[in-house]
Amino acid sequence: MTMPHRYMFLAVFTLLALINVASGATEACLPAGQRKSGMNINFYQYSLKDSSTYSNAAYMAYGYAS
Repeated sequence: MTMPHRYMFLAVFTLLALINVASGATEACLPAGQRKSGMNINFYQYSLKDSSTYSNAAYMAYGYAS
């Protein structure tokens, strides 16, 4: 493999790797089934890069823990 082909291969490989990581990062990790006895955990869905909830002081003081 000549030098320019090597750089082209590395560029394409890096681009594909970054696309793979970026596409996986947008998937949420949500529970698969119903809750069972034990810890009482609630899961909430938020939009990607949503800052409206944690920038609201009243929500952070009381709303998220209820």
